[in-house]
Amino acid sequence: MLAELQERYNGELLALTSAKLFADGVLDNKSALLLEPYTDDPENSGVSVWTQDAMNAAVAAVNARGVQAHTHAIGDGAVRMALDAAQYAADNVQGGDCRNTITHLQLVSEEDMPRFGELDVTAIEQPYWFLKEDSFWAEVEYAAIGERAEDEYPARALLDQGARLAFSSDYPVTEVPNPFLAVEAGVTRNLTEGRENGIRDITDMDDPAYLLGAEERLTVQEMIRGFTADAAYSIFAEDVTGTLEVGKSADMIVIDQDLLTIDPIDISDTGVVRTYLKGQLVYSN
Repeated sequence: MLAELQERYNGELLALTSAKLFADGVLDNKSALLLEPYTDDPENSGVSVWTQDAMNAAVAAVNARGVQAHTHAIGDGAVRMALDAAQYAADNVQGGDCRNTITHLQLVSEEDMPRFGELDVTAIEQPYWFLKEDSFWAEVEYAAIGERAEDEYPARALLDQGARLAFSSDYPVTEVPNPFLAVEAGVTRNLTEGRENGIRDITDMDDPAYLLGAEERLTVQEMIRGFTADAAYSIFAEDVTGTLEVGKSADMIVIDQDLLTIDPIDISDTGVVRTYLKGQLVYSN
């Protein structure tokens, strides 16, 4: 099947480069796989979709075809399983450049953070979720895992320990996949759309009500890189796009404010003025 799909989807703008695997479920219904049991359900540590041996074999099999394993892992137990499978594939598949990825990463053990860089596994996160969501974080996440919820969605810690970060929306889970919302959330770790959700907007990025792990904040430049250069690397396209360089595709946008100088809580108000694909204007406002 992979061979057939690789042949069918092998164009300049669309190609099969990865296979999606699920290591666990989600925290909401306590199916995310944890290293330690749920605080409010001490007999439950979540659900593993695979045995470790089966997952090792699956990642090695797709890597042997030159295909990246792109693994959903919410809990720290699932993240460890995915890293162990990437290690197994690295040890048992000869040659190749598979660039395996793990996505979501709601909880990551500090012990496992250096392994991303060591194994060249890209950490793909959804910065839209880097905050204490109103009427959800306390009632669902903190209730389920206690103080561990304060450490959700590490970013700075992963980057500082050698991980490559790339960002996405996980649409349609994120209903409005506007990357400027994500850039703001990554920089502030705080509320981005108060009025749209019927609550007051923040006027200070250090407002404590929705702030999730200020120590995990990234810079604007780091957030932009995660949506451009490192995102391109994660899909094997860094020789084509992701940065503006001679010989690459001139894929770019023109925006209406300077993200490097404005107040970070205004980043989400950014508008796109023009969009270029391969140097050709494809959108103008």
